[in-house]
Amino acid sequence: MLTALVQRLADPRPRDRRVTKQLSAYRRLDPRWHEWSGARSATEGGERTAVAGEVDELVRQSGLTLAAFADRIGTSASRMSTYRSGRVIPSAALLLRMRRLVERLRAGDP
Repeated sequence: MLTALVQRLADPRPRDRRVTKQLSAYRRLDPRWHEWSGARSATEGGERTAVAGEVDELVRQSGLTLAAFADRIGTSASRMSTYRSGRVIPSAALLLRMRRLVERLRAGDP
């Protein structure tokens, strides 16, 4: 599912343009949702926040220092800091590595 999400975010245009042309017809729909670019912009901040929150939670659950966690997944502590803050969104593969590391640590596998 994460891969599909990343693919859709990479090309966020809707498949059926007829739908986006009709957005303004919906009653009481906030005007920012009337245009696809506005809808995309409105959701992007929430996505960044959600990913940053997950990264932060994974680091916390690991029990490792930020530097040790970063080293175990093959990146730097400074890069991890940008993921935790939401300034940069990690790739789907890196997020998967983070999740797998935490799973291994929970299972007692160093």
